[in-house]
Amino acid sequence: ALIAYADEDPQAGQGLFVRALDANGKPTAEAERIDHSTSLYYTSLSIKPLGTGAGLAYVRYALDYTTSEIVFVPLDATGKATREPWVLAKAAGPSPSIDFIMDSEGGGIAYSIAEASTGRQVWFQQIDSTGMAAPHVMASTSWGTPPLSVGDCQLVEGDGGTTACDFVV
Repeated sequence: ALIAYADEDPQAGQGLFVRALDANGKPTAEAERIDHSTSLYYTSLSIKPLGTGAGLAYVRYALDYTTSEIVFVPLDATGKATREPWVLAKAAGPSPSIDFIMDSEGGGIAYSIAEASTGRQVWFQQIDSTGMAAPHVMASTSWGTPPLSVGDCQLVEGDGGTTACDFVV
């Protein structure tokens, strides 16, 4: 199993790490640093099985949102990146979201971005079992204000609704 986490260190900036765990949840090796910055932060981490390893999707952003990126990186079974991170969106805005899902036939990455000129957009990128992109975007949609996010779906059930929902592809 693999676990992903962001760590903030005032002396060294912020880092994004992945660590391999045994069946009892104990670390089996040192953490692998996936990303590091003195000015960017990491949020919305999503790590799931991908082929013989895993895939890690996350948001990388600056506090003033001059940088706000949706990022995906495939990992081997030990948590090491198998290639450079793939930036899916470079201007994701102040409230992006990302998730991905895989099965025996492939999968996809669903993410939302908010741009001032186009409003909220939801994108889906098909990927194979190695995390490589399909030749084209499979689907997208957009809508205007008010901006919505994955978390807003629980409002559909009314004031008493507390059921969380996920993007399911």
